[in-house]
Amino acid sequence: MRHSLGLALLLSAAGHQMALAKAVAEPLTEAGLCAAVRAAAEGMAVRRGAGWRAEVHCRPMSSRPNSGLATIQAERKEAERLVSGKQTWSVQVRPERGAAYVLALPVTIGWTAPTWALLRELKAGERLQAADLHLQEQTWPPGVAVEAARTDEPPQGRARRTLHAGEAVRAADLIALDTLQRGDRVTVVMASEGIELAMPAQLLAPARVGQSVRVQADGRSAPMEGLLVDLTTVRVNKP
Repeated sequence: MRHSLGLALLLSAAGHQMALAKAVAEPLTEAGLCAAVRAAAEGMAVRRGAGWRAEVHCRPMSSRPNSGLATIQAERKEAERLVSGKQTWSVQVRPERGAAYVLALPVTIGWTAPTWALLRELKAGERLQAADLHLQEQTWPPGVAVEAARTDEPPQGRARRTLHAGEAVRAADLIALDTLQRGDRVTVVMASEGIELAMPAQLLAPARVGQSVRVQADGRSAPMEGLLVDLTTVRVNKP
């Protein structure tokens, strides 16, 4: 990667800033400010691993930077959530003479990152299998936060809605494997006078295995409360 204008790139990692290049005073120009942001964004992409890319386009500044020699430092928190589209980056300017100051540089960034995509359609409620997925690079649309895939760990869960072949799978698209949603069907098992009764019912609210739940049994007007013991069974101790 080429670093023009002797850029000193400072990025935050675990709350601490880290210098990535030696600072050398150069003529201060909009092109130099843009190059600082471009190099910083590209550096963030490289550190995140294979499949990551950053495409940076600088937009006109509201006022021209002061002339003279200065070192330029583009900053961004390493742990900050990345979003494609129009945004403003802070660039520290340290003139050879005078106090340091910060410029706000308007840029447009397109982030590309690896994602897990579906090889087939997945119906709502259907469990996602590793064989349903493949890795692909995706450029995220403006305004959407990047959800990069863990390439060593495919996502798990059940589809919250119908997902189509080729669609990228995001965390919001999946329900945890130990979780049921409102309206899901279960079997209520109820002990009464030494007799165990079973009846179909539906959940009245989302719940995870091991949690107390309210259910509406078929043919009964009043809801019942019980324990979700697994993904198909609610145990009720009292009628």
